[in-house]
Formats: sequence, structure tokens, C-alpha cells
Amino acid sequence: PHICSYTNTNILSDLKEKLTPEQYKLLSSTYFGSLLDMDQCEVQHQLFRCFMVLQLEGSTDDVFSIHVNGTKISFSIREFTLVTGLKCVGDPHEFKFNTEVPNRIVQTYFGGAKLVKKEALLSCFDEKKRGDENYGDAIKIALLYIIHTWIFSSEKKTTTIPLLHFDLVESGRYSYYPWGTFAFSYLITSISKKMDYHKNYYRIAGMPLAMQVWFYECCSKVDPKIA
Repeated sequence: PHICSYTNTNILSDLKEKLTPEQYKLLSSTYFGSLLDMDQCEVQHQLFRCFMVLQLEGSTDDVFSIHVNGTKISFSIREFTLVTGLKCVGDPHEFKFNTEVPNRIVQTYFGGAKLVKKEALLSCFDEKKRGDENYGDAIKIALLYIIHTWIFSSEKKTTTIPLLHFDLVESGRYSYYPWGTFAFSYLITSISKKMDYHKNYYRIAGMPLAMQVWFYECCSKVDPKIA
């Protein structure tokens, strides 16, 4: 079966290209700033194929366990948090906004659309529609870009950006939101399935690089052929 993900592994170069040096410096001081210190690496889809084949029967929904060379290793939200530094605690239902009040970012850059596709967000970022002089909006669009191309792996034409995400970024409350909880859940759900060789296509969601980094940290001696 073909396995893919939509993680933007070129995100650092994208941000440096589209933001001014001053804007990039401001972005590095935000909640997601630590992600900018990560080295670039590609998602190794064949590794996730191995994960799916090696997953132990009876693994729970919140722990992904595999059996490697006689050893059981488990990837839980604890390991995910250690790798990413993303917030994985807190009640997302506490983040409520008045949906009757139009979101300024959506009104300004997306024509007040009821639904904003990921593709539209990518175009807004690529075309620098917010203008170099508008530092605040440049950072906010960049934050949304990080969330939906790095933290969440999703297809651009079919994915709709939740209005909540615009409200969180516009209000500044995004730094308290448990992004990690969702990124971890999406990842585990997408790979926690028995490999079906009659199925032609698998799509990895969430943040697969977190699990990839964890695996190589756990296994100091890995056959180079696995990569």
C-alpha cells in the first residue's frame, strides 16, 4: 500500500522566504518558536509502514506499542510532549468565542468566508496578502501556517480550517490551547489499524515527525536500511 503524509518539511525555509528578518525574529519568540529550532528532516513513510505492521494487538487508543527485536516500546502522549514541547493538557471546551462576531482575519484576508480551506490559507501565506508592513497579521498568518502544515498533516483541497483556530490566533489564546492533544490523537488514529494489503492508500495525520524522532532516540542501533 502507498503511505503518505502532508507534513511540510520545508517549513523553515518557507517562513524565512516569506517573512522579513524582523518578522521571523518575532515569530521565534512566540509559543511555537521552539519548533523553529528543529533540524529539517523528511517523513520516512516506510518507517510508518513498519510501525503499522509491528503494532501489538491490544494496544490502547492512547498508546501505540510495537515489538522490535524482542523489545516492547510504546509511544504515548508523554513521549509526544517530550519531543514536540506542545501543550497536551487542558480542556479544549474552555476555549469558546462568540461565533456571532466575525473574525477579523477571516474578514480581512478570506472575504468573510463561512468556510476557509487549507488551500486558501496556503495562498494567503504564499502571496503575502497581509503586506510586509503589517507585522501583527504577518505573524498571525504564519502561526496558522505552522499549525496546518507542520503540526497537522492534512490534504490542502479537502481540509477546512476551523473558525476556532482563527479566533485562537487572533485573540492570542492559541498559546494556551492543547494543540498537542489533537496532533497526537490524529497521528495515532491514522496509523492504529491493521495493515490491509488489499488497501491501496494510507494517509498519516497529525505530526508524524514526532514519532519518527522518538523511534530513533529509542533505538540507538538501527539497521541503516530501515531508512
